[in-house]
Amino acid sequence: MYIRVNDVDLFASAEGDEKAPLILALHGSRGTSDHVSDFAVFKMLGDQFRVVAYDQRGFGRSQPGHEISADRLVDDLEEVRLQLAGNRPAIVIGFSYGGIIALKHALCHPGAVSHLVLIGCPLSHHFEETALSEFKRRCAVDAPAASVTMVEKMLRRGFDSEIECRIVQFALCGLYNPGISPEKALAWAADPSRKVDIEVHKRLWMGDKYDARPLLSKLQAKLLAISGELDWLVPPSCAEELRALVPNARYVVVPGVGHSCHREVQDAVLKEIREFLIPQPQSHFGARNTDGRTDRL
Repeated sequence: MYIRVNDVDLFASAEGDEKAPLILALHGSRGTSDHVSDFAVFKMLGDQFRVVAYDQRGFGRSQPGHEISADRLVDDLEEVRLQLAGNRPAIVIGFSYGGIIALKHALCHPGAVSHLVLIGCPLSHHFEETALSEFKRRCAVDAPAASVTMVEKMLRRGFDSEIECRIVQFALCGLYNPGISPEKALAWAADPSRKVDIEVHKRLWMGDKYDARPLLSKLQAKLLAISGELDWLVPPSCAEELRALVPNARYVVVPGVGHSCHREVQDAVLKEIREFLIPQPQSHFGARNTDGRTDRL
């Protein structure tokens, strides 16, 4: 289905009863992915929620429109929420770059989001330096064919051509998915059905303009942040910064997996999300405190 938002048609998928609480799921990357693989995971929540995921403007089968920027993606998210939920707050799940958009939206529109789930989401542009350090530490094992220049193009200024982008994605695949076979990495990087738009990739880089940290104390939504133990972009060390800024947030580290932890260990991540959205009654036998701490699955 398509959702008409501002000046574009956004390609979307939905699962669950239209009267159920609304979950909006935002995919990651900058112009090199779509919502399909994430929706395949989150649609499993459709037994209790209305789950809607869409290709953000310029991604997948959605149009780029006259303008594409992070702020425009935030505006699109709010328009989708208003169309589908009216005055009711929504639950928003954001992965990677989609997490950045989801976080900016929750900060720009207080009261629009009841629960915010961030997966592999950086809090500021400083994650780029962290990722570069992680690359240098792990490249010999996980990305022996990659270079610092390749990482900088991926994280920052973008690529000169689609083929260059796909080659770099192949070279870095072992960092995103530790232990992936070369055959699977090649199949993913070369997949002709996966849209790669290098202009969108360039235009969505925010440089040093992205820093949500000064505003996090004003976040009204309940927050669950999830990272893979082997995530090179948003490593578990980021938990300490988040806990200091949002003391009541819950941070979960998923062992043995990388950036796309929700795809690699789907059942475990969905279990955490369900328990966050629908807290279980507590008893004195094994009562679980989910506020202000970091858990390892």
